[in-house]
Amino acid sequence: MKRTIGSLLSVIIMLSLTACADTPSSNTLPTEETSVTVDADTHDSPTTEAESAATETVQTSETEASDTAETLVNTTETINVTSESSETEEAPVEYSASLLTVSAVTKNGRSLNYTINEDGGYAYASATYSSGYIPDSELYAATLSAEAENGTCSFSGGTQADLTQTQYLTVTDTNGVQKTYTVMTERTEGKLPIVNIYLDSGKGVSDIDRNDSIGMTISIDCSKAPEYPESLSTVSGTIRGRGNSTWKWEKKPYKIKLDEKAEVLGLPANRDWILLANYADKSLMRCSVAYDMGRVMDNLDWTPTQYPVDLFINGRYQGVYSIGEHMETAKDRVNVTKQSEDSEECGYLLEVGGVDSKVTTKNVDYFNVKSGMLMFIAFEYPTPDNITDAQKKEIKKWFNNADEAIVSGGDIGEYIDIDSFCDWVIIQELTNNTDSAFRRSCFFTKDVGGKIKMGPIWDFDLAFGNLVVDNQSYNTWTIIGSDAEGAYVTPSWGNYLMKNEQFRSRLRERWHEVRDELLATAMASIDMYAEKIYPSQVENFKVWQIWDEKPGYSSWANYNANTYELQIQYMKDFLTKRAAWIDNNI
Repeated sequence: MKRTIGSLLSVIIMLSLTACADTPSSNTLPTEETSVTVDADTHDSPTTEAESAATETVQTSETEASDTAETLVNTTETINVTSESSETEEAPVEYSASLLTVSAVTKNGRSLNYTINEDGGYAYASATYSSGYIPDSELYAATLSAEAENGTCSFSGGTQADLTQTQYLTVTDTNGVQKTYTVMTERTEGKLPIVNIYLDSGKGVSDIDRNDSIGMTISIDCSKAPEYPESLSTVSGTIRGRGNSTWKWEKKPYKIKLDEKAEVLGLPANRDWILLANYADKSLMRCSVAYDMGRVMDNLDWTPTQYPVDLFINGRYQGVYSIGEHMETAKDRVNVTKQSEDSEECGYLLEVGGVDSKVTTKNVDYFNVKSGMLMFIAFEYPTPDNITDAQKKEIKKWFNNADEAIVSGGDIGEYIDIDSFCDWVIIQELTNNTDSAFRRSCFFTKDVGGKIKMGPIWDFDLAFGNLVVDNQSYNTWTIIGSDAEGAYVTPSWGNYLMKNEQFRSRLRERWHEVRDELLATAMASIDMYAEKIYPSQVENFKVWQIWDEKPGYSSWANYNANTYELQIQYMKDFLTKRAAWIDNNI
């Protein structure tokens, strides 16, 4: 599996100021000198003519993932006041923020505005994550400009400049007084790929709808992530909202469809991709870690991939998202036999909880098994529009036969692939994915001539101890439902499988086969993603200020983990304790 590093470029311009005044002429009266000091660290003020030039020193600080990096100009300035008589004195012009403006335009037409703050003698400029993404390539050929009241401005290297290198600006006023500014570019670099989406026809983020797609272009910059084979050049497509409850939250998830197939971050070429917001997941990695764990389980035919990225839409920072593979049938995804005019037989992809009693079932084709232990099984493939009556009859028969065997304690191996069921259950139990647990986001496949298989695994943003309805002691089996009124997980196939010795024996054996590798993979993934996400999470939580909130349906048990470091430790502790509980109860 490819490991990910992303990258984020934020441009911060810092100015250092050096002031020089003309030496008084020899026929003047003795000079009266006034020393004004604005830096506690500056040594003695100059007292001779040779030392009369005022100096301003730039102190730069290069930090990762800051909203605004500032360079302070600490000024020690001696002003020599001369006059031809004791009654007349003439002071040189003093510059302030109102007298000088400096700006730059990148080769793609984006502006950088330099801010000068005269309070305390400080000068600084900044560009933050939220102000827009500017890659190195745009800085190599920028156009600098400056204007000064009653003065002229000149850049030592001309107005066409490489802003990744130090530049110098000299301002000369009408009295010949000069000030030289050192113009530097310091960039805050993240470690995630940068996804840039621009919407068509002047559309904004608020125009993206869950039901209707709008045009867009998308590109991915991996210049700071050399482990990816290449960046994605700008391609066209459409974008729309996705998700059920997650679409109602402030940070929205999206589905994108490219006009032509393309590889994304080294994943097999496809037109369909998703961008998960992970709003309720303050670790910003739960799905990515779970899918890494899923690839250890080789009885699952296919496990999707999700990579953390920084998302910009129309140049504005949206936060840390994860981009990855959409749940669909395809050669490199859920690979089942496609429908054909020559045969009624085909493969199936179905979702338990694809619809439920609380949402409309209009135009959604689904069925329930006879026992009622699996409800609202929706057709993902073939789609409701394309599935034939014969195909519906065939797959319903298989599920009802499996249902009878599972509920009665019969020979379940005749109808279900026990090994895939075991791998799926182990992932759900170790991560405590209550949101799935045979109730929703729970997928099955059945190919021609084969048995019912579990998988792919899906939807882990509320797993790893992050769902508000969880048993906070985490000392029960996730897939065993309750008859209690209002229970989040109700009785299902899981209740019967966990007391079926044929299944339980194989589950126990499989747990001991994969336990150590599964746990090691999880811990390594957490560490890897934490390092890559860390600079960007600072900016994400400036846009989405939820550290002191319980977003979405997240858990109270996780509420006090109100720093990124605590979130990472919470996940590790959870997995360690959960694995120990399974050891003692399997």
